Amino acid sequence: MHLMKVDPRALKENPDRARQTESAPQADALLLATIKAVGLVQPPVIAPETDGGNGYIIDSGHRRVKQAIAAGLDEIEVLVVDAANDNGAMRNMVENIAREPLNPVDQWRAIERLVALGWTEEAIGIALALPVRQIKKL
Repeated sequence: MHLMKVDPRALKENPDRARQTESAPQADALLLATIKAVGLVQPPVIAPETDGGNGYIIDSGHRRVKQAIAAGLDEIEVLVVDAANDNGAMRNMVENIAREPLNPVDQWRAIERLVALGWTEEAIGIALALPVRQIKKL
């Protein structure tokens, strides 16, 4: 894992990110104002493309990247991590849950994706500190 500076416009969206619902316009406006006032406080996490490209995919921090672009920043610091076997699906879900709970539909989608990638319900429950019963219910 290492820190580097990149043009936020060069980063690619992760189509498989856990949070698919849009954030409230007020939340985006607050984030934009914060970035304009003090800069990007926490660097987004990115990983190298795994499909043969030489770019980077946003693992977590899609809103931060979007608002950094809106703020007119030409360069931002990002944390580069190794590509994960599951394309960062578990890392992305954990990051989102830590920030703001996922709504039930996004949580269901993320768990379905993890199961499709070979995660067991027990392993998901352990990683998310949720009972297996809750994972199965979702």
